[in-house]
Amino acid sequence: MYDNSMQQRKLTNRSKLIQAAARLIEKDGYKNIDVTKVTKEAKLGYGTFYNHFSDITELFEEITKEVIISIQDFVVEVTGHEKSTLKQIFIRNYFQFHAFYGSPILEWVAENPTFLMEIWDQNTRDVTNKMIKKTIKEGELEGDPIELLDRFENIRETYRWNFLGSLHSLLAGKNPDLAFVDNFEGVDIFSMPYKEKKDFLQSIVSDYKKYSRKIQKIFLNNY
Repeated sequence: MYDNSMQQRKLTNRSKLIQAAARLIEKDGYKNIDVTKVTKEAKLGYGTFYNHFSDITELFEEITKEVIISIQDFVVEVTGHEKSTLKQIFIRNYFQFHAFYGSPILEWVAENPTFLMEIWDQNTRDVTNKMIKKTIKEGELEGDPIELLDRFENIRETYRWNFLGSLHSLLAGKNPDLAFVDNFEGVDIFSMPYKEKKDFLQSIVSDYKKYSRKIQKIFLNNY
């Protein structure tokens, strides 16, 4: 009983610190945030911070992780019936990209690409590889399976850096839909012709809006 209540308090304090930091970043920018300001905003003791994070950078990393994975389960649920597995991959990635739109941590993420790439790989590599194998098995992508998987690794590398470029476009005030389509037009999507690729990307944006409404309904019904 005692251990459970201690654990719950730790989780609560951790959440308070994350939420306090997000509020401060939104108000003052991440460069003006320090441990003292975060603990004061969270109404917690200075030492409590170091029970959860080694420094302010680790706190920023945790906020970034939350942005990337917080909506993931909802997205998987609502896109599971999408007929095209390739579209599922891009829709899920677009949800992750769009989650940064208006996020207080956007500037920090754009200026720390190494961490973004690491967390991106940790949270997408395995599931995306499984989905690509599914597209091959079901015949959506035609060709030698080993060659297609090799090509996908090259596509992934280009995609990651274009994702970062899209975040910089958001920082510059660009509409997220335009930023996504414009930055990914240059990505090789398994030799898809340019016009077909542009239509494909625009369909991802349209489907995002459809699926985001479904997610909002699920969220409201459950919370």
